[in-house]
Amino acid sequence: PADPAPGPETHAQHRQRRASLRDALACLPLGQRRVITLTLEGLTQAEIAEILGITENNVAVRVTRARRALRVALGAKETVR
Repeated sequence: PADPAPGPETHAQHRQRRASLRDALACLPLGQRRVITLTLEGLTQAEIAEILGITENNVAVRVTRARRALRVALGAKETVR
């Protein structure tokens, strides 16, 4: 049977995707970067709002804008390849 473990090419692709995501995150405005980071850590919008001292609505707006910016940044990098 075939070895189900990912090969070196798959590992290289994953490393590249992580690097691209890190670069895209670093380009976000601080407020957006904070809400995305906290979201990725598993916090709810209510928890993020409390930590950052902003409203839940503002968290939602920042998450939406950050996701849109990440899609654009990562999509642009994908088309360059």
